[in-house]
Amino acid sequence: MKWTTPLLLFSIAATSFLLGCANESKDEAKAPVPSRPELTELFRIGNESGGKTTLFASIGELVAIDGSSRIFVGEQQEPKIYMFTAEGNLIKIIGQEGNGPGEFQRIASVHIGPADTLYVFDSSLERMSVYEPDEMKLAYDFTVSQDSLGLPYWLVGVLDTGFLLTYGWPISPGDAMADRFLYVMRVDWTGQVMHPPVHHLPAAEWLVSAEGEDRFAIRMPFGRKPILHMGSGDKLYAGWTESVDIAVISPNGVQSKIVSHALTPIPLTRQEVHYYVRESPDWYREAVLGADLPVTKPAFENFVVDDLERIWMKITPHSVVDTIAQWLIFDKENRLHGQAQLPMSINLRVIRQERAYAEHREEASLIVYQVRE
Repeated sequence: MKWTTPLLLFSIAATSFLLGCANESKDEAKAPVPSRPELTELFRIGNESGGKTTLFASIGELVAIDGSSRIFVGEQQEPKIYMFTAEGNLIKIIGQEGNGPGEFQRIASVHIGPADTLYVFDSSLERMSVYEPDEMKLAYDFTVSQDSLGLPYWLVGVLDTGFLLTYGWPISPGDAMADRFLYVMRVDWTGQVMHPPVHHLPAAEWLVSAEGEDRFAIRMPFGRKPILHMGSGDKLYAGWTESVDIAVISPNGVQSKIVSHALTPIPLTRQEVHYYVRESPDWYREAVLGADLPVTKPAFENFVVDDLERIWMKITPHSVVDTIAQWLIFDKENRLHGQAQLPMSINLRVIRQERAYAEHREEASLIVYQVRE
């Protein structure tokens, strides 16, 4: 890897909005200065200081909100789903660890579908569990079929005709990393895959050991990955974190537009990589420091789509020691609508009905914000 010097790093304050839209029109050039939505914390769940008794180990992206603003939070380490009122009071716990009906091994996705039906996809069991909306009792489940393009990974969203799921192949030590893709497939109500793929993106980047070395397969530090979300009207939003180019695609695979924005690439320095692995085990540190890592960081870390068809995108920080993250907000006309700042450990997961639901990565808690423009 060709390392750069720290002098090439610019502060967020100096560069955060030296951002030019790649395909800016005359109308966009006259657009008003981006707004700054105010996110006011209402309450948090999963943190003792927040006054709630429910504690989580790891929730990741397992957050869903139904039409009554009931909150569903999936637990990754001890697979179950917690159901809360709109005020954050626990209603019930759905499921437990196991292989039988209503039990889980590895919850990959939690989604609310039509009529507030709850859909839970277990990637280990390759099983979809469907819960009726009133009492959240298990209505039925079925096995999702495998495919020539890979195994089912996670549920992207629920359609009127079935589901959108991702497919790909797992990584093993010694595997070749070239030409690996993640496919978005339509799956019918019985779990059968329908071709052709709706969309595909490069698969997430990994580091794997060479043949004859200590065997490992780990996610590439500062590597690129695909991000997929469903918006209103069954629209699929698909991006690759290399650059801000988000494709908007219909369920039949027709691309309607691309949301693009130019960002100055952020160099990755050797000092930052050393800082990144400072508390890691020796084998991990040696693997990372000896790897051919990217020369620059990804353009963004994640994004979510709100109920107004706006994209909220978390931009990659300029330094690994930054404590505040910048979020850019694009409206449905592809214009930069606003920006927000949140602690780096906060990841927005769902935004709807003027509320934002965010995972606090370090606390493993869920924070609920009121959003005001």
